[in-house]
Amino acid sequence: MAELKNMATLPLEARARIEKFVLQLVKIHAENVVGIVVYGSAAGINFNPKTSDINLAVLFRTLDFEVFQKSVGWVAWGRKQNISAPLFLTENYVRSSLDVFPIEFNEIKNHHLCIYGQDIFTDLS
Repeated sequence: MAELKNMATLPLEARARIEKFVLQLVKIHAENVVGIVVYGSAAGINFNPKTSDINLAVLFRTLDFEVFQKSVGWVAWGRKQNISAPLFLTENYVRSSLDVFPIEFNEIKNHHLCIYGQDIFTDLS
C-alpha cells in the first residue's frame, strides 16, 4: 500500500477526500506515479471547505493516453468531492515548460505540499 506523507498538515476538512483520491490514483497507476503534490489553498491556511477546490499535481514517469483512460472515472468521482481535475505532468514537461507557464509553476512552487513520492517543485527556478 502507498505511503502518504504530510497529511496532518492539510486542512482537516480536505484530508479524507485527498487521501482516498490519491491512494486510488496510486493504486491505478502503480510504479508510474513519481510524486503527488497538493497546491493552492488546500496546501495552506486559506482553505474554505464550502468554496475551495482541492488542487493536485501528479507527476508520472510516462504520460500517455492510457494514463488518461485509466483515470477518467476516478477523476469524475473526485470532481464530486471538489477535487479539481489534477494536473498530469512529467518532470521533463515541467522543466521544459517553465518559460511558458512561469506564473503557474511559481504558484505551485510557493504554495504546495508533497503528499506522495518525490517533490520536484521545491527546487524549480
